[in-house]
Amino acid sequence: MISTVCVYDAKGRPLRNKKVDIPIAGVLGGGMARGFTDASGCAHISHTAKGEAKIYVGGRRAGRFTVPGRTALTI
Repeated sequence: MISTVCVYDAKGRPLRNKKVDIPIAGVLGGGMARGFTDASGCAHISHTAKGEAKIYVGGRRAGRFTVPGRTALTI
């Protein structure tokens, strides 16, 4: 599955090269599904999770969304 997280600044400009993490629960303690934003400000993250997930951008919690899915954040 792929989820997309798009990250923008306060003026609506896409933010490039931001690290985006989605914690993934699992049998062995889980882990992080990770991606980096592209020129359009979007990270396309491959994962196996379903349901509600937290989003971290640059190591800071930035929101929640339903995965798989697509969301946009302003930071």
